[in-house]
Amino acid sequence: MLKAKFYLKNNKNAESLIICTVFQRSFKLVTLSSGLKTNPALWNKKTQELKPSSAIYREGNEVLNSLRRKVLNLSLHSEQYTDPTELKQFLRGELVSKVNDNTLDFHEVYNLYYSEKVRLRAVGTNKVYKSLPEKFTAYEKSKGIKLTFNYWSKSTMKMFANFLIERGYLDDTVSNNMKAVKAFLNWSNGDYHTNTGYKAYKVKWGTHNVISLTQEELNSVYNCNLSNSPTLDRVKDLFLLGCYTAQRFSDLLQFNSSQIQGNFWHVHSEKTRKLIRVPLSQKVIEILEKYDYSPPKISNQKFNQYLKEVGKQAGIDSLTEKVSYSGKNRTATTAPKYSFLTSHTARRTAITLLIERGVPLPVIQKLTGHSNIKTLLKYDGTTINNLCAYIEEL
Repeated sequence: MLKAKFYLKNNKNAESLIICTVFQRSFKLVTLSSGLKTNPALWNKKTQELKPSSAIYREGNEVLNSLRRKVLNLSLHSEQYTDPTELKQFLRGELVSKVNDNTLDFHEVYNLYYSEKVRLRAVGTNKVYKSLPEKFTAYEKSKGIKLTFNYWSKSTMKMFANFLIERGYLDDTVSNNMKAVKAFLNWSNGDYHTNTGYKAYKVKWGTHNVISLTQEELNSVYNCNLSNSPTLDRVKDLFLLGCYTAQRFSDLLQFNSSQIQGNFWHVHSEKTRKLIRVPLSQKVIEILEKYDYSPPKISNQKFNQYLKEVGKQAGIDSLTEKVSYSGKNRTATTAPKYSFLTSHTARRTAITLLIERGVPLPVIQKLTGHSNIKTLLKYDGTTINNLCAYIEEL
């Protein structure tokens, strides 16, 4: 039976590294760093735990307990080794990551990961990954710890998520960040660490109301005459292309005539890299012909700015409440609907109207390219008018 014992590397220092040694009976096999440091006054030598007065009492002890559990699980496999040298090599391979071998630390490995993946992701997705190092550093400072691969478990993932909520991030932003952390830990698993405790953590997506246009509002935008303002007219047409194809703004910008095959637009999604066959309706063809199959190009920031004016002139001005959450904190903003319009409203409108018309989710998924069909469930496809009609039929 293997057993893990913890002790401080130096009791005389103001801050000492917590060391883990694995024993088989009284025979010392492997010694490694836990990645945690503490003031000796905050260390319980008898129970080999951090004291409740420690700022990292919960998450620190979770790291230690995770190591204890891992050692206990390895006991089942250690019995096959009769040679102590082979057993040591086995344990080092299972417990000691490259970080503990003093090659690359957690942050350095993350930088390698970001550099490798940056060209493969959409610009919006990269913003999440680019911002994570700052969040990691802030978290380390607030907890008085140094992040290692062994640190991450189900409970410490929750602690990091709560830290982001405490900093005021909205639930969706927190979810995107936690998804990114898991993606990095999965990528580095095997080459830089063997920890799997973090995998038990499930990313929870925030709830919020999705702002989209009704069919009547979409028709109002289509019929809005903006010929006196060429810029607004181009923005209107680009928005309509998004509504009639259900594609992301980034994919609309990469459109070219060579992607058309018959009555379909074959587009490789910039975000997911999937090939999507988009049926071209008559309205889409009319807009494409207007620009000789070379739709307008504009930055997302400018597009969102002009789109609000398009919505205003199209009469999309019903008072609308937008609700968002950050943990238990609810924020509600009421304003004319046009003030909430963004480039993504087009895709949301397409999906919502298709669901409202009873199009099966798997069919919509083929058009949108969503990897998980559950993502489509957040779109509300039932307007209050539809609901009244359904109730009348009861």
